[in-house]
Amino acid sequence: MCRVVEVVIIRFYLDGEETIQFACIAMRDNKAFDSADRYCRYILYTLGKSGAVGRLSTQKEIIMLEIEPLCFSSDCPSRALFDQIADKWSMMVLAVLDDGPQRFNAVRRRLQGVTQKSLTQCLRRLERNGLVSREVISFSPVAVQYQITPLGQTLQQPFRALHEWTVTKLPEVDAARQAFDATANETTNS
Repeated sequence: MCRVVEVVIIRFYLDGEETIQFACIAMRDNKAFDSADRYCRYILYTLGKSGAVGRLSTQKEIIMLEIEPLCFSSDCPSRALFDQIADKWSMMVLAVLDDGPQRFNAVRRRLQGVTQKSLTQCLRRLERNGLVSREVISFSPVAVQYQITPLGQTLQQPFRALHEWTVTKLPEVDAARQAFDATANETTNS
């Protein structure tokens, strides 16, 4: 998703020849215009003090640019989605729901240690992102059932691969942890 920004370009001319070019991007609250004007005054002051002879003129131009956000930058929408699907409970909730539609308490029983609040927030995030659907069942008392959506099912293959990797590589990770802890302990004791 691109973002459109304003760019202020100031060109300084001495006797008709371009000597300096300055560009400033207006990111928030049109601060670029203030910065550009301040910089322009500074350049004029500096050239005047240095004894630059000849006729000095400036030209200000404003252009619009589309910028692609860098992946994982704070402006990148994929970063927020990644944070939401890779959090503590989301992957496990989607794995539980892969077995079929389940009620809230059934999901909670399968995920030992999850609080009601954390599970509720997680399910709402997943529902908002279109990965889980929520259905109210009119029994007495009223019940709610959650189900993984077709979009949510597209995450199952990468999640299974990640789960398989964790199971397969856990001994290597444990060995690396022990080696790190031993080195850290030696450094602390020295």
